[in-house]
Amino acid sequence: MTMKIGFIAENDLARLEADARFCADQGLNGLEFNHWGGFSELTVEYIEAARAVLDKYRIECSSLGLWGWNHTSTDEAERAAALAQFDRLVDFGGRLGAKVLITGGGNRPGAGLAANVDAFEQYIAPYLPRISAGGHKLALYAVHGNTFTDSPEAYTA
Repeated sequence: MTMKIGFIAENDLARLEADARFCADQGLNGLEFNHWGGFSELTVEYIEAARAVLDKYRIECSSLGLWGWNHTSTDEAERAAALAQFDRLVDFGGRLGAKVLITGGGNRPGAGLAANVDAFEQYIAPYLPRISAGGHKLALYAVHGNTFTDSPEAYTA
C-alpha cells in the first residue's frame, strides 16, 4: 500500500475549483470531501457539478466522508434518517468516483462493545457488498461522534 499526499477540499463549488486547480498545479491527484449534517441537503446536481470540476483538472475523489450520523441508533427515527444518509453516501461516492467512503460505525452508548458490533452487523454490514461492488473501501473513523470504533478492541471485535 502506498500513501499519497492530499487534502480536504472545500464543499463550495467555486472554492472546490480553486482546490482542484491547486492539486493539478502541484501534481497531486486527489481530494477528500467531508460532510456533516448538511449532507442531507446535497443534491445529485451538486455532486455532478463537483465531479465535473474534478474531471476538468483530472483530480480524483480520494475519499468521501460523512460525520455525525448515528447509523445504529436505538431510536428508530434517528437510525432511519442516518441510514438514509449512509445510502446517499454510497450513491454519491459512486458518482464522485470515491476510492474510500468514511463514516462512523454507529454508537449505542453504554451498551458495550458486543452490542455495538451486533448493531453494526445488523445495520451497516448489509451495505458492504454494494460498497465493494462500487469499487470503494469503507473506512470507519474513530472520532467525530456517533461511533463505537474508538479503540483497538473495537476494530478487532
